[in-house]
Amino acid sequence: MLMLGIDLETSGIDKKTSNILEIAYVLKRVGEKRPWLTRAEFIYDPSWGDNFIPKEASLVNGIHPDHCKRFGVPLSSVAREINGLIKSHRVDCIVAHNGRDFDLPFLMHHIGGLSTDHWDHIKACPLLDTMRDIEYPKSCKSRSLAYLCADHGFLIGNAHSALYDTLATLRLAECYDVEAALANAREPSSVYKANTKNPWDDNNVSKDRAKACGFSWENLGDRKFPKAWVRRLRDNQVEGVVAELGFGVTKLSE
Repeated sequence: MLMLGIDLETSGIDKKTSNILEIAYVLKRVGEKRPWLTRAEFIYDPSWGDNFIPKEASLVNGIHPDHCKRFGVPLSSVAREINGLIKSHRVDCIVAHNGRDFDLPFLMHHIGGLSTDHWDHIKACPLLDTMRDIEYPKSCKSRSLAYLCADHGFLIGNAHSALYDTLATLRLAECYDVEAALANAREPSSVYKANTKNPWDDNNVSKDRAKACGFSWENLGDRKFPKAWVRRLRDNQVEGVVAELGFGVTKLSE
């Protein structure tokens, strides 16, 4: 199976108001030690002006405006190359951590206005999201990439560097049966709200259970769900999660 790992670093979490600053993509066959292709590119558009990276974003990803101004390339050229790789090498799946709710929607938003030879194969390629499509043991309490890698005995070389995060994501995926994870990925999924009591109350036991079951407070990617603990669940997960929570959930969106 041939995988294409992808990771983005952005200037914020809202795809409508933020830009892609860096994108990494790694082509790798499952079970082989050496990747076929490893690439990372800074992205730059002269129309952004001078203050296109908020200070808080730079503190997280370490990207300085000069990185993009000096070495950045147009997003369109990177999108076309990724699209061509998927087509010419018959890539079986894209692999991204939180790819379903962040990386792929963010990428498609920014390249959606380009011609289809930039994105049609990206859009059609199956996505394996290592945050949601792998059945992790209950000992893995967090779904953050850094914590999951540590739980599996390795560390990310430089967290929030797109290339290092992509390599770590692929390594994490290969700790499991990739075919089984991809089968999970094909199952229909929706966003659900945990039916907690007073979800903002720090002393509420139901809030703690929701958090322990992988629900996030108010945000999934750049989507907002005010005053709610939310999680994307596959249809075949809902019954088990409800049993683990001890109370119900409400479907919010696809």
